[in-house]
Parts: sequence; structure tokens; C-alpha cells
Amino acid sequence: LIGENCLKSISYAKSFLKPGGDIIPQKGNIYACLISSKKLRRKQFPLDKIQNFDLSILSELRYNGVMDKISNYSDCIVISDNELVASLNFNQAFSHTLQAVVTFNVKQSAIIDSMVIWFRLKLFEDIYFDSRQSTGSHWDQWFLFPKYPIEVSEGNKLVVTVDNRIGKLVAVKWEVII
Repeated sequence: LIGENCLKSISYAKSFLKPGGDIIPQKGNIYACLISSKKLRRKQFPLDKIQNFDLSILSELRYNGVMDKISNYSDCIVISDNELVASLNFNQAFSHTLQAVVTFNVKQSAIIDSMVIWFRLKLFEDIYFDSRQSTGSHWDQWFLFPKYPIEVSEGNKLVVTVDNRIGKLVAVKWEVII
């Protein structure tokens, strides 16, 4: 929903809208949850050093996030409730930039491997599209990773600051509150 300059494209399209017309999609909500998955951890957190070669610079690439499907990780455990990151009404004025602080309540002790983001669009009247439930589209979920997996205990809070400063949603700060 945020990538591919979608917000700018919708704003531009609005300039061609006839009076009384509607933008489709009309609204969009962005949601996130925290997950733990050994399979994902092995894939996204490779060794920083192999046979004296420093590969740590490659791990910087994952901080920008990747498209993937939760369903690809059969061992995936969701360890938080779904939290609303942002709500956009495309028929009203909105900003092209997004910054949000999302607080997750940790429901069980685990290792956090990723924050997973998806969106739910209100296309028109009672027609919706949910990218978390999507199986036949290219709109997968967006996975954002901390620098290293984060160990948390049940009852902790994890506060994640996200923004779209590089044209897509990225996590710029992860903080555990005990």
C-alpha cells in the first residue's frame, strides 16, 4: 500500500477526478503483528562471517524489508495481536509520508524474527481486499527485520517506529519495554 509511490499516484489521480467522483480504493488500513520462526531466522539472519570473510554488509540489505508470505513458514508463531499501523482515507487529503510508532503486547516468550505488515483496502461500498489473506495475487505480506532476532518474555512490550522515508515502509527503531 505504501510502496511503489502509491500515495503519490493516488494524489495525482485525484487531480483528474470529476466532482462527486470516488477514488478506488476508498480507504486503506495497514496492520502488523510480530512473528517467530526458526525457518525464517535461518533464511534472514545468515552468518556475518564465513571462513574469515566479513559478510556483515550484506545483512544491511534485509533492514529494508522483503515481500514474502506468512504461509511459507509452517513453524511461524504469531506472538502479538494485530495492531493498526495507519489508516488512510483516499477521498480526503492525506500525507505522502507516513511515520508511526506501533506498540505490541508480547503474548508469549519467544524470539522475534520479524514484524509482518499487510493492508486491508476498502475498494468500494462493501468490497474489500486483504493482503494477509491473499493467495492468488502478487500482494504478499511485508516482512521487516530487527538487526538481530530479539528475545522477549510474555508481558513485555515491543515498540517499533516505522516510516516510508525511502519509498517503502521500514522499521527504524525497535525497543523492548520490560
